[in-house]
Amino acid sequence: MTTSSVSSQTDACPGLTSCAVNAVVSYFAGEPAGPNPWDAPGLEWSMPSPPPPYSWIHPPVVHSRSPLWEPGSPNVVTGLHTDRREKLITSLLDARPLYRQDSPDKSIWPFFMACCMGVLFIGSIFTPYAVLGGLGLAVFAGAGWARVRPNDEHPEIVLRHDGEIEAWTA
Repeated sequence: MTTSSVSSQTDACPGLTSCAVNAVVSYFAGEPAGPNPWDAPGLEWSMPSPPPPYSWIHPPVVHSRSPLWEPGSPNVVTGLHTDRREKLITSLLDARPLYRQDSPDKSIWPFFMACCMGVLFIGSIFTPYAVLGGLGLAVFAGAGWARVRPNDEHPEIVLRHDGEIEAWTA
């Protein structure tokens, strides 16, 4: 071993030890931090700890880079369905609502695609045939992921500004 590698290891030891001691003492004797202990401006600090799996019941409307520091109670998005997963699509510059887009239901296909990519990349280290196998599996996973299931289409009745009723499938 060289002198520089030995000295860098001995320099790191006190720092790692103090970090470990601080973590153990804080876990057993420290008081729990609140949802926003640093009074940060971002929306991620408005969630309780531990956060729920759904983020917000009603998505907040953001008007600035620091939404938690805005005066008054925050506005929320209304009009989204609660019986299915959907997201609000907005315009690019001024974030005006354009339409609601349905999100597909839970599926195993994204996980299967990730496994195929793992086979492709890790297997390509050992043999070039793993690239072909991984790509073949990925095509199969992509087809399964992209297929439209019957419960993914929801008819929507829209009242246009001119008073006409329009039906379309989301």
